Amino acid sequence: FREMILSSYGGRCALTGVDAPQLLVASPIIGWAESKKLRLRPDNGICLNALHDKAFDRHLIPFDQNY
Repeated sequence: FREMILSSYGGRCALTGVDAPQLLVASPIIGWAESKKLRLRPDNGICLNALHDKAFDRHLIPFDQNY
C-alpha cells in the first residue's frame, strides 16, 4: 500500500510537497477498520508527511478533492 500511494503522489506529500521518504506516510482516507473492501485500493490513500498524517488521523484537518 505504501509503495503504491507514494508512487501515485510522486513521492511527495499531497499537502506540503515534502519529498523525504522517511517522513512520508501512506494514509488511508477511509480507515482500515471501517472498510475491509477499501483497504488496498489506491484511490483510498493519500500521501502525507508524518505531522499532517497525525492531524488527519485525529480529524484535526479535512481534505476535499483539491487537498
